[in-house]
Amino acid sequence: MPAALPSPRPATGLLRVRQHTRAEDDERLHSLLWRAGAGWRMISSAVLGGGIGERSWVLNAQVSHSYRRTDPDRHLAELARAAGADGPGVGLMTAADVRAYGHARDGGAEAVATPGLGGRGWAASPA
Repeated sequence: MPAALPSPRPATGLLRVRQHTRAEDDERLHSLLWRAGAGWRMISSAVLGGGIGERSWVLNAQVSHSYRRTDPDRHLAELARAAGADGPGVGLMTAADVRAYGHARDGGAEAVATPGLGGRGWAASPA
């Protein structure tokens, strides 16, 4: 039996990015939330919502450079709920200030990136 493909979605431009701010351990930290809506298939290697499946939002949360929690999936789910996201989603973490995100568009594809270019070095190197 052939796979049923969803109807093409109209090219409406990049999903709207919403910025959120929270206080955590005496720091002001930020996050970006994209709400795709129900029925979007996403691929991610994120700690929350990783794999392939239907997801309705993506949260990219800034965390402290000294982040020590041992439950990042639960932490991301809490942050997403606090930002108003519901249903299955993807949660990412970065020490970069996500307010400095970049946006590019090329050939019908769009991307938002928070590369943290100010912090040079290998991610796996000892502090």
